[in-house]
Amino acid sequence: MRGDIRPLFAACALLISPYLVLAGGENGAAFLKIGAGARPAALGEAYTAVADDAVSAFYNPAGLAAVSRIELAATHTQWIQSGRHDSLAAAFPTKWRTFAANVITLSFDDLERRNTDTDLAESTFGSMDAAYGVSYGKKAGPFSWGVGAAYVRQTLDGVSAGAPAGSLGGLWQTPVPGLTLGAAVRNIGGSIQFEQEGDPLPLTAAVGVAGRFMSNRLLGTIEARSVRNESAGFGAGIEAAPPLYKDASGRLRAGYRSDGADADDASGLSLGVGVAFPRWGFDTSWEPYGVLGDTFRYSFRFTF
Repeated sequence: MRGDIRPLFAACALLISPYLVLAGGENGAAFLKIGAGARPAALGEAYTAVADDAVSAFYNPAGLAAVSRIELAATHTQWIQSGRHDSLAAAFPTKWRTFAANVITLSFDDLERRNTDTDLAESTFGSMDAAYGVSYGKKAGPFSWGVGAAYVRQTLDGVSAGAPAGSLGGLWQTPVPGLTLGAAVRNIGGSIQFEQEGDPLPLTAAVGVAGRFMSNRLLGTIEARSVRNESAGFGAGIEAAPPLYKDASGRLRAGYRSDGADADDASGLSLGVGVAFPRWGFDTSWEPYGVLGDTFRYSFRFTF
C-alpha cells in the first residue's frame, strides 16, 4: 500500500524544479516551465519572437512556418538534483505548411522516501514527467500563425495523472527590415489531478520582439511573460554568429531572465556557444541557479 502520495509529491516537486520553489508551488506540471533547447536557454528564454526552427513547437508554433526542410532537434539537459531533462522535436514541411511532433521529459531516480523525520531513508522511488505533442505552423504574407496540442502526464512512485494542453502563437515580420514581433500562449488546459486534489497547468503568455542585423550575424531579443499564479517577468538575449570556415559559422550567446535571479545566489544570467553548418549544428548553454546548482544543455540540430 502506497497510501497518501501527496506528501511524496510535494517533496519531489520541491526537489525537481527551482521554479516551484520560486513560485510557491501553486501550479502543477512545473516541468513545462523548463525550456527546451540550448539556444533559447542561452538567450534568457526570450524565444517567442525568435522562433524559426523545430524547437519553435515548444515556444511559439508559428515559428514552424519558417522551416523549409525536414528538421530534427534533440536536447539533453543536466538538471539540478541529478535530474534528466530531454526534448525532441521533428518538423516536416509540406504543401500545407509545417507539421511537427515533439516530446519533453523530466525524470528522477532514487528519490528517498521518508514518512517521518529521520536521517535514514525508508526506501527510494522515481518520478517521470512528460508531454507529448503535435504542432502546426503556417505563413500568410508577413504573418505566421501556429497551434499545438499535447498530452501532459506525470508519474510519481507508480501513480500517474494527466491532462491535455494546447498552445497558440503568432509572428509578424514588420515593415522594418529584420524586426519581428511575436506572441504566444502556452500550456492552455485544465489541472493535473492526483487523488482528489489538482493543480492548474502553468498557463504562460509571452510577447516579444527580435531584431536581426548585419546580414543575420547579430540577433537581439527581449520578451515579457506571465505565468498563471506567478509574478510577471522578462527575458532578454543577444547572439553573434561570426564566420568560421567556408559554410560554417560560430554562435556566441548571452542572456538574462528575471525569474532566474530569485533563488539564493542566482544571477539570472546565461551563456552559450555553438557551431552551425548548412545541414547540422551543435549548441550548448550554461545556467547557474545559485544554491540549487548549475544546469548544462546540449543540443543537436539536423536537416534533411
